Amino acid sequence: GMLALGILMLVLHEFTGEYYVQGVGYATIQDIVSGALSSPWLILFLVFAKLLATNLTIGSGGSGGVFSPSLYLGAAFGGFSGYVLSGIFPQLGIDPITFALVGMASMVAATTSAPMTAAIMTYEMTLNYTVVLPVMVGVAVAYSVRRYFSIGDIYTMKLMRRGRQLPHGLHADVNSQIVVNDIMDTAIEFVRGDDMITGSERTCCVVNDEQKVIGVVNPISYRKGIEFRARDPMLTEFIVLRSGMTLSEALREINRQDCALAVVSEDGSRDAAKVIGMLNPFNLTRVVANAAGLHDHP
Repeated sequence: GMLALGILMLVLHEFTGEYYVQGVGYATIQDIVSGALSSPWLILFLVFAKLLATNLTIGSGGSGGVFSPSLYLGAAFGGFSGYVLSGIFPQLGIDPITFALVGMASMVAATTSAPMTAAIMTYEMTLNYTVVLPVMVGVAVAYSVRRYFSIGDIYTMKLMRRGRQLPHGLHADVNSQIVVNDIMDTAIEFVRGDDMITGSERTCCVVNDEQKVIGVVNPISYRKGIEFRARDPMLTEFIVLRSGMTLSEALREINRQDCALAVVSEDGSRDAAKVIGMLNPFNLTRVVANAAGLHDHP
């Protein structure tokens, strides 16, 4: 790949006196948008030469970037189109430089899925109000055409080919707004270890003589009507979360202590009088499903 790229650069230098396709190509872009490079057929040749150079570099394992070549290709093809149209229709007063700027913005918008960034960036580079409207039209058309033929762009296509599903649009951080009190189970009852209980839809908190929670019995609906001692199915591995914690804070604590079963307490203690609810993996799964739009009801 590098050998072929070197040969291409030598051929260009031999016939034009410049390498043109070396590096990111900002010098060539500057020549096009300043009018220093005005031969439409040379510019058209550079479109294919730069495309070949980029493919040789990336395809052979090199790192030549994809953003800057997009600027180069857009400026070159836009400039070529402008010079050709101005030659065919001289009475229209077509400015090839404007075409180059629009082409540059349109190529970036289409290949990177960033139409607004492309439009604003082009204006900041030129500070020319007259290009704003054609640039916005160009980026809108280019982005729409690209989306019609390909959902992925130059940054996501490789991930999509690997089977990675990428989210689209803006997503709010729901975890920063939800508190554990909103998702915890409040249907709980307190029992002692030797108490006989039956399966129910309620969570049982097992307490000791000091009225401290020492275990949790999750709802066991399939054992309704069968009595058993509370200590037999009791789970002793749980953490205590303070009332009012956000879900983000709770998840960090769950990850730190490596335990997804939690007692929610008013002051963060195990005192039965302060315990107000339970948080288990089912509550967390429900929140994730709602945030992902998988719930059945609004």
